[in-house]
Amino acid sequence: MLAIVGVAALAGAASAQRVEYAGKVTAAESPYALHQAGDARYLALTPLLCPNDCFADVLDLATRTVHRVTTPVATLEHRFGHRVGPAFWLDGQVASYTPERTGLFLSDDKDGTTRYSYAELDTATGRLVRDVELGTFKGDADQYFAGTDSERGVAWFYLEQYRGPRRPDHGYRRERSASSIAFRKLDLRTLALSDVIEVDLPERVQSGPLEIQLFVHPADDFSHFAVVEYWENPHPITPAAGVYIVDPVARTSFAVAAPPVAYGAAFSRDGKYLYMASDDDGSLSRVDLAKRAIDRVVTGPKVARIAVAPGDRGLVMFGTSKRYVTFALPGLTAPRELRHVPELAPAFDELFDAGVISRDGRYIVIPQRRGETLGDTDDYVIGRITE
Repeated sequence: MLAIVGVAALAGAASAQRVEYAGKVTAAESPYALHQAGDARYLALTPLLCPNDCFADVLDLATRTVHRVTTPVATLEHRFGHRVGPAFWLDGQVASYTPERTGLFLSDDKDGTTRYSYAELDTATGRLVRDVELGTFKGDADQYFAGTDSERGVAWFYLEQYRGPRRPDHGYRRERSASSIAFRKLDLRTLALSDVIEVDLPERVQSGPLEIQLFVHPADDFSHFAVVEYWENPHPITPAAGVYIVDPVARTSFAVAAPPVAYGAAFSRDGKYLYMASDDDGSLSRVDLAKRAIDRVVTGPKVARIAVAPGDRGLVMFGTSKRYVTFALPGLTAPRELRHVPELAPAFDELFDAGVISRDGRYIVIPQRRGETLGDTDDYVIGRITE
């Protein structure tokens, strides 16, 4: 599996991080929608689902329980969505959660125009408390949720901006990649929206089987964002793909080379480094944020997720495997390969790019299929990262 150093060195490494089984919950099936919902305690397991009433499932990591937030379709349809025949049309995801309030990021696409909104529900009753429009775009921009800084009361979003709309005659693909990405923040006390920084991107013709995608990774304190351009070795892009490290406080950015298939990216908790892992060639890179350069590259496993452990002393790497690998930080030394405990191993065998790591680095949550036939619920297993 590994091409790092010798097996003997792996067995004798001193890295102390481990992943323990912490529990299992059952919720609606939505394996690729998991994300942080504000405070590190809460993870959104599903997007907004509207089979009858609208609902979303949220995991409370402290109690290992699932909370279902429910609101009548009519509550949202009146202000945000529309119907296509009998079907209600509205995309949404949980942006923040507390037992009192649930924040939703909503988008309604109608006749080629997309309207984005933020809405807050009373968690207990599903009543709409307040809302604000975040912009309307006619094919020249896509807006995404980046995360909620619950300590500062700010929700972050980003706009991928384009010089032209999607082409119906091209399967709704765009002819060119994004020309820029802009970061926006919403003050959750006042609902005032402000644009913080815009970063120009090397716009490219969308050639080949893959569209050029952007993956955005926030630091746990939102002091930085990493914007990773996705590429694969069989399909390189010109100019070469980059990773753009954005400082929203200083309103500055810089770029370094992007590893291929870099699903895994995480900032150190001391704000000094960005770590990136490739699910293509197994490279593990360290970016020194002060020097604005990649200053160390080692070889590890091909992985889909990486986590900086809570104490900032270790990096844990997760792939589609019954094993995981740890490195000591900050030097990316002392690699160690460990076997998942039996309660976690089956889910990690099906990891691919699903699953989410809590912002504090203490937990990883991944869906575990119940069988070959997809049902309306999934089991979600919880791993605790220890030091």
